[in-house]
Amino acid sequence: MTMRKTGLLLLLLTLPALTAAARPALSAHITAPPVLDDQFRGVWRVTLSNSSAAAMSVPFSLSVYINNVAQPFLSFPDGAGCTIAYAGLAQCTAGVPANGSRVLEFPLQHSTRYGRASVLLGATSPVENIDVHEWEYAVFGRPYLVTNTDDTGPGSLRQAILDVNRDCTGQEPCAIEFAIASPVPAEGWFTIAPRFPLPAVTSYDMILDGGSQTRFSGDTNPLGPEIVLDGSLSELPAAQSDGLTFHGVFNACRDLVIGGFPGNGINSSTLASLVVRDAYIGVDPTGRKAMANGRRGVKVSAGGLSLTHSVLSGNARAGAYIVTNDSVDVRGNLIGVGADGVTPIGNGASGLFFHKTVIDYHIAGASENVIAHNAQAGIALSLAAVGNFAENDFHDNGGQAIDVGIDGPTSARNGFLGQGGVLGAPAILSAHYENGVTTIRASFSGGSNGSRVYTYVELYASHRLDGAGDPEGEEWLGRVETHGLDEVELKVNGDLRGRYVSASLFGYYAYNFEDAAPATSELGPARLVD
Repeated sequence: MTMRKTGLLLLLLTLPALTAAARPALSAHITAPPVLDDQFRGVWRVTLSNSSAAAMSVPFSLSVYINNVAQPFLSFPDGAGCTIAYAGLAQCTAGVPANGSRVLEFPLQHSTRYGRASVLLGATSPVENIDVHEWEYAVFGRPYLVTNTDDTGPGSLRQAILDVNRDCTGQEPCAIEFAIASPVPAEGWFTIAPRFPLPAVTSYDMILDGGSQTRFSGDTNPLGPEIVLDGSLSELPAAQSDGLTFHGVFNACRDLVIGGFPGNGINSSTLASLVVRDAYIGVDPTGRKAMANGRRGVKVSAGGLSLTHSVLSGNARAGAYIVTNDSVDVRGNLIGVGADGVTPIGNGASGLFFHKTVIDYHIAGASENVIAHNAQAGIALSLAAVGNFAENDFHDNGGQAIDVGIDGPTSARNGFLGQGGVLGAPAILSAHYENGVTTIRASFSGGSNGSRVYTYVELYASHRLDGAGDPEGEEWLGRVETHGLDEVELKVNGDLRGRYVSASLFGYYAYNFEDAAPATSELGPARLVD
């Protein structure tokens, strides 16, 4: 999957000094072991990547918990200088080459074969003196096997869902795993095509793991997952025929293709949370052609959501439609483009839609996504949507990059955010290049009641404007905290002449301890850099 490009670097300077942050030169990624051995051992891998021209000596910490219990490390990587601080927290320092990466392996002895794992990684970039945080979530579940592509009967996916719904009512997690025997079809993937809707998942804690087929039969589809759920043979209308339906407590699915269903690819109203990652929703197993779901790619109407590293394209309506009062993280996805990050596929409405019915401490976020070629807005926000939706790359959408109120350009409006108040978009006062530096001055106004905790100006660069003369938001460059000022000056280390710069405002406001309302503005008018 195409990941975020390294952007230009926002430097320190303002009206007085502000602290600016851009896409970090340091990035971190954690890979969970797919399975544990007979002694409950597994290897967790940490990848540190450095996109700067200077080598880094990176201090970082790592902790792994199973069922909220810290897990003991068996050994540490050579040359990382790791020590244990407390409660299983490893503190290390690793050298990472310029424009390169380093992979470090951490073998662990887990306390149980079955459980929910959470991993926290914190690293500090000495180049930028900023912190980078990454987390991984994994389920090691009691397995229920899918051994054929039949629609019903022993070994079918339908039967596996019925079995976990019957058996998995306690807090020990279960896993639906695929072990479909050879021969592998000539196209390289196995297709399950239900004629009637699959049962809703109602078990307490379950992961549907398409990656298990890859471990069983090898990477027979280098372009995407090996398990395809194809709804094109469904005999029921859209209102009754979604791909996967989740009504349990803790649910997860990964490494699946879900397309061709008359309804939604995924429909979730979990009691706690749903995790979706590394999925192709609305595209075929190559990730380059539409395999449209008749409604949305993902619909969430209750519970939390983590939707990461997936392709949501080709769906008849929005790529994801998210209406929930719980926490939401939509990060690192390709929305409206193919798995190569380039092929235009689109969704029939907005790339993402967010709404929230209650103002409380739960917030939503969408970041590090590529959102392009959608029929309407890149991200559509109701007036009751709260969160940070700015840090994405937008281009070639039919509507605005970010559309607050789903009504075209929306001006600042005083009031409580999430209850009708709207943040005003920053105006670019000037944009000028000289001596290797592009200097941008921006101003903004309020648009909210409540106490302003902090606000950031989010800066974008685009090669062109859209048909309505609005900025594309093609590349998110970075952010700068305003420290309460209403006008800021940004210096960008690079030549942006011939490009349009624009900005969005992200503000965090608090009404009381329980009711917080972070909000994101639309992109303001663009200015050509001279």
